Amino acid sequence: MTTRMLQGIPVLAVAALLTACASSDPETSGSHDTADRSPQASTEMQRAVFQQMFEQGGTGNDTATRCAGIGSAPDLQAPSDALLAALNQASSVPVVDASQCSGGERASFNGQPAVLYGVDITECSATGNCMARGTYYSGNLGAQSHLYRVEQVNGEWRAHLEQLGPAS
Repeated sequence: MTTRMLQGIPVLAVAALLTACASSDPETSGSHDTADRSPQASTEMQRAVFQQMFEQGGTGNDTATRCAGIGSAPDLQAPSDALLAALNQASSVPVVDASQCSGGERASFNGQPAVLYGVDITECSATGNCMARGTYYSGNLGAQSHLYRVEQVNGEWRAHLEQLGPAS
């Protein structure tokens, strides 16, 4: 873990707390049942949630970069190259691997304002519908976590806000 990332750990701990509080429903927490999904399907599900989060906001007008990671803060894993490419293709703001960004009082990338996003596919049912937790952190009093339903419609993965989570 880089020094830059370590500086953001206390702040990302707030995001982790928000993530943990996002859902107390035992049916939507914890199973990580994505083993029956192909890597391409997982990437497409993650892309759908990230894009929904980007459309919902969470970025201020001064945000120069979106930092994307898989999982929940502070344990964000690097997204696949395919996912980053798809997110950049659909975004007007550059999207980079979250490990290149730092937290702190204000999330940043190369000294410029940024927003850290995390997506965690938490559970998939036998019918193919999945639940995902999406979080973002832009700075102190700028963190939020939501629960999303992810489903395939006409061959395309789509994410829909299922439950608003806590915000700071």
